Amino acid sequence: MQKWQLRSSRVVLSNQWLSVEQREYEIAPGKVVSDYFVVRRAPFAMVVAEVDARIVMVNQYRPATDEFYTSLPAGYIDKGERPVDAAARELLEETRYLAINPQVIAVFDPVPGYLDSRCYIVSCRATPAHEACCSDETEVVEVELVPKSMIPQLLAQNEIREMQAAAALGLVLSRQFSV
Repeated sequence: MQKWQLRSSRVVLSNQWLSVEQREYEIAPGKVVSDYFVVRRAPFAMVVAEVDARIVMVNQYRPATDEFYTSLPAGYIDKGERPVDAAARELLEETRYLAINPQVIAVFDPVPGYLDSRCYIVSCRATPAHEACCSDETEVVEVELVPKSMIPQLLAQNEIREMQAAAALGLVLSRQFSV
């Protein structure tokens, strides 16, 4: 098996959130794929935060699928920002919980067939923030503390369907990470 050879690439869309490239590849001698699209987004952090044997989860609407999802707090990593700092920031902004001793436990590449956006899974303990903090007005989330013991059942019943959240939670439970 050999790596595809990039013959050309051009940006067809670019904004503050993502860019889309149209590429042409030679996938084997004489075989060319000319309409291959790659979406590039900034890397992001997803945080598995534990409070008294409960996982901090968020419920939010996702317009791309027009559905609500139970997931983990997450957000883009700013240029120059460490994944653990982005995770702590997002946890505070979305849930008003402070991260205690955040650490990266895994790195995923969700949907690598067309998406270039690395996901850093960060685990930590959390405590409620007592001071007022800034939140992102464009995000409307409902915070829920889910008993850690219920996570396997929620995964088995397909109640947690966002791929990287399911993978992160499965990883934490299978390796018995203490968050």
